Amino acid sequence: MEPTDTTRNPVHLCIGAPRAGTPWLFHEFSLHPGLFVPQIQEVRYWNSRRSDAERTRAIGTAAARLAEVHDREAQETWLAGFSQIPQTRAPSVDEYLDLMCQPDRPAMDISPTLCFLDRDRIRDLRAGLPEGSKVLYLIREPMERLASQIRLHFHIQGRYRGLPSVEDLKDFLSTPLQRKRWDYATVIDTWGEVFGEDLHILRYEDIQRDPKQTLQDLAEILGVALSADIATRPEQSFFHEIGAQGRNAQHPALGVREQKVLARALEPDLKSAQPVLAQEAGTWLRDLRRLKRRKNDAAPARRREPDLRVHKLMRMTESLGDNSEYGAWQRDRGYEPASLFRWANLSADDLLGYFRSRGPLFQRETLRACGPTRVQDGASGITFESGLVDVAADGQLRLQPDPDLFETLYTAEKQRLDFLATRFWSQMRHKPALYIIKSTEGRSRLDSEKLDQLHRHLRAENAAHLLLWVEEGENWGITELKDGLLHANLSAFAPETAVSDYAPQGWSTLMADLVEREDITGMIRQMQR
Repeated sequence: MEPTDTTRNPVHLCIGAPRAGTPWLFHEFSLHPGLFVPQIQEVRYWNSRRSDAERTRAIGTAAARLAEVHDREAQETWLAGFSQIPQTRAPSVDEYLDLMCQPDRPAMDISPTLCFLDRDRIRDLRAGLPEGSKVLYLIREPMERLASQIRLHFHIQGRYRGLPSVEDLKDFLSTPLQRKRWDYATVIDTWGEVFGEDLHILRYEDIQRDPKQTLQDLAEILGVALSADIATRPEQSFFHEIGAQGRNAQHPALGVREQKVLARALEPDLKSAQPVLAQEAGTWLRDLRRLKRRKNDAAPARRREPDLRVHKLMRMTESLGDNSEYGAWQRDRGYEPASLFRWANLSADDLLGYFRSRGPLFQRETLRACGPTRVQDGASGITFESGLVDVAADGQLRLQPDPDLFETLYTAEKQRLDFLATRFWSQMRHKPALYIIKSTEGRSRLDSEKLDQLHRHLRAENAAHLLLWVEEGENWGITELKDGLLHANLSAFAPETAVSDYAPQGWSTLMADLVEREDITGMIRQMQR
């Protein structure tokens, strides 16, 4: 059905796919006065509407941008109209057009959730849209797009510190909503049947290769005038959001085992996409099948935990030193998070000193060998696993005497620790977690004053953090000492010199007890969306 309204300017739609470059599109077209793009990046009028709290935040974020936009008056008018639409009122074409249509230029609604609309709703929308309205559908190589979606779910919006488990991935991929995100064939068939030649497919890889030319091609398709300065803008300025999506160093890359789980989920839908994306789908399928033939990453034998909630909680924890046996428990379940203090040895005083100073770690002039594979950072008192230790002819431990080899090893280890420290503080501010600290007699002993100081430091960074203090003792059970501070006993700890000789059942039972708590289930609920 063709649109009949010839009195209004077009309203173009960008319907996704999610994680395929829509932030880039939003940023670029917001710069050009020939197109109106609401400063709420995803309008979501038709479906996936925000909660009241989410909408308030989105309106606040958009309002904060208005000082820098070129069309502030129009944006303020639009935002006022959007704010007055009740979330509970059923959507209508007339109300949508009153919101979106601009008197002086076309508008664009960038809402990836539009791709989920059913055919009848799309027909209604098509019948009401002004003449000349187009639909853009961004697609991306499916494995990369899905990996980006997983980062968004588990790390960016969620609370994971390391890789999701295979069980996590299967649970995530089995939800109907997630499957719709990569079902390119159904989206193209549904929207193409209604919009015909007014549906245009944009490839993320084209944006990566030549964003400036891609923008110019899109402007021609949409009939949009670009800013006069586009000819003189530096080429690098067009890579803004693409570059941002590439900054994923803080989020762990999926291994071969995890990628195979994705490949098995994707393969049926890529076969279905061949009739509408013949060239791309064929290449994608060949790549998937090559991946499925690859050998899995080397991994330790796993002791399975039957409760998926335990898998999830394990990935929302952070060790705070003297926790090597908890790290071993994680490792034996196939989980190897890279975290600052997972294998470090430090006292409560060392930890509190670091929290107060936040000084640089692993400065070369302060290092000394303190074990066959450990060095101590003299400034903080913290010891780290290291390859810098050498054994002299008399059996004495020393730092590597070869200056070139020392420099090579030190540079790599220093860069790694600097990265882990940066990530540690970033996650502490933004990612509520269960922090675990183990208390033993001697150097690592925690008294109530130190424990309280540690708890205050964590909660000052993020009030949603929980701290679990684990001691050696016979009494089982978890006690809440104060809001956000938990205490538990394990019957026995591993010897300091034999971390692998720990009691796995003790940690397993403790974790199983934790996932029954309401404050912990609230954290886990973050991964249920």
